[in-house]
Amino acid sequence: MKNIKKRFFGYCRAICCYFYSLVQSLRGLPAMTPIEVKIIKDVLSSFKKEKIRILEWGGGRSTLYFAKYLRSLGIDFEWCSIENSKQWRDVVQEKLDKNNLGDKVKLFLFEFIPFWMKPGWDFGNPNPKGFGPQEKNEKDYISYPSSLGIKFDIIIVDARFRRRCLIEAQKILAPEGIVILHDAQKEHYHSPLNSYKFGKFFDSGYLYSHGVRSRNKIWIGSKEDHK
Repeated sequence: MKNIKKRFFGYCRAICCYFYSLVQSLRGLPAMTPIEVKIIKDVLSSFKKEKIRILEWGGGRSTLYFAKYLRSLGIDFEWCSIENSKQWRDVVQEKLDKNNLGDKVKLFLFEFIPFWMKPGWDFGNPNPKGFGPQEKNEKDYISYPSSLGIKFDIIIVDARFRRRCLIEAQKILAPEGIVILHDAQKEHYHSPLNSYKFGKFFDSGYLYSHGVRSRNKIWIGSKEDHK
């Protein structure tokens, strides 16, 4: 009965997520709560450097939105985004090119199947045994940023294999860098968080204003104290 309820609410949440994402798309906004958008903006604008370097696992409308935000502030930046869907990568690339941001944002593709097609996955069991990276492209998706020879000021983890990406992020995070975990309310993402010297959860509001609602959280961590 418990798993049946999880599946039911999972399907309801997925339907709400689709329509919320569609509305946000029409408004030119990321599929995030207003609080999450503000938190990420605050982090991006807090770095006082000649050029800031950003890594993102999981590109999308947020990539375009925050890149345009940095440009509006006159902040020079280099943005690397790792994606696993060619179709989605092409959509994002087209939007970046139309906004003259193709030289600032680099998209890297390591294609593999979406999580809902992985054996054993369903809404009642979002993290089945053997769900971790198995194929070469899945492993390269996680490890590729380490081959770039860059220490990133900001790392956003918002896509596949988030636990593994959080572990990998520590290797390529600049000494005063910040890691952001989106959808941090999901407990199966939490195991790597204690390996960061500093970290804090922030309540980031409800994703939907009506119907099935999900109270979201965002987590920010670092190697140094950012009081």
